[in-house]
Amino acid sequence: MRMWALAIRRQGWRVTVLTTTDQHWNLKSDPGLLKDLPEDMEVLRAPSPEAWLRRTPKLGAAVFKLSALCGLADWHSGWKTMSMPRIRQWLQVNKPDIIYSRQPKHVSALVAMQIKKETGLPWVAHWSDMWASLPYRERHTARQWKSIDRLEAQEMQAVDALFFVAQRAADLTLARYSPEVRQKTTLIRHGYETKPAELTNVIRSGGSGALQMVHAGAFYPGISSPKGLFQALASLHQERSLVGRFALHCVGPDTLELQPLVSSLGLDKIITLEPMVPFKEAQARVAGADLLLVVPYDSTAMPTKLFEYMAFQKPMLGLALEDSDTTDVMKHCGLPVVRPEDSEGIATVMRGLLQQWESGTWGLSPSSLEAIEGYHVDHQAAVVSEVMHRLVGQRMPSANTLV
Repeated sequence: MRMWALAIRRQGWRVTVLTTTDQHWNLKSDPGLLKDLPEDMEVLRAPSPEAWLRRTPKLGAAVFKLSALCGLADWHSGWKTMSMPRIRQWLQVNKPDIIYSRQPKHVSALVAMQIKKETGLPWVAHWSDMWASLPYRERHTARQWKSIDRLEAQEMQAVDALFFVAQRAADLTLARYSPEVRQKTTLIRHGYETKPAELTNVIRSGGSGALQMVHAGAFYPGISSPKGLFQALASLHQERSLVGRFALHCVGPDTLELQPLVSSLGLDKIITLEPMVPFKEAQARVAGADLLLVVPYDSTAMPTKLFEYMAFQKPMLGLALEDSDTTDVMKHCGLPVVRPEDSEGIATVMRGLLQQWESGTWGLSPSSLEAIEGYHVDHQAAVVSEVMHRLVGQRMPSANTLV
């Protein structure tokens, strides 16, 4: 959200952010992301009820289960109750022109919908993930899905403009609704921001040393897996030892669960696994890599990690289904992508990448760099801003205030 708030501000909007505190029972947060914001960007903080349960994890787990049985659509829904008094107080002395909400936390849309109901302001919703159309039905109870269906339908009716980051997610979601809802919709990919100046980005052409590959992020156990890649590396390691030639570093949530698989394939000297680290530290790992790994959790997902990587202008390898938005973007950028379960295909691609590295011809082509530049967040935010200006019209053209 930080990146988009700053990008929209660069389009000439005065931005006020409504967010939660950094205390949660079941979420890890990085307070560093709220540092060094522009002085004119106001941040309103409202606590979320689940923060109170942080000191009593057993009670938190019990409340979580009870909320599911009662049909609560979003575990974070309580934040709506906490945030509305804060925003109402702010609205007494401020007059914004438009509301912008950003999922994947769907409670942000519920709050935005309530603000629109009370103020009549135009509202744009930026969707990163699906909600009612998610294929993972086991994630919620039948009562929850009923609530989710109802709330999403209300959102589609109330929202003035919808942005989706993935075409397939948009198609699945919009299939439930009238053509009028589709007319509100624009495809806006995730963007990337220019890397911090203090972060040294290592660009090597190869020819000596080991090819360093990094995956910074979650693997979503039970949904997506790097098993095909690990099997491919085991095959290459048997052909010719990868020790000193190649190394894969994986850092992120649930990564350590992969250690038994790594050990069973005899790759302990090739693959290292680390738990989640702060965002800036993860960026430093990416900056020091030669090759970056992209693994979306399904064909409808558009991983933000793919776009975060783009800022570093390094070669990437994608493990994605052919019929997916991830594959579309990576092929547009001239980046290799293989089906995640195709270990033989992955081995073939990795063999070619190792040859490029060891021959000293490593790096992205000019056409790839040009395609990647088109995904800079400022290009994406310009389209968002154009839609918002159209909705605001002549209402208060001098204010351009967003909340």
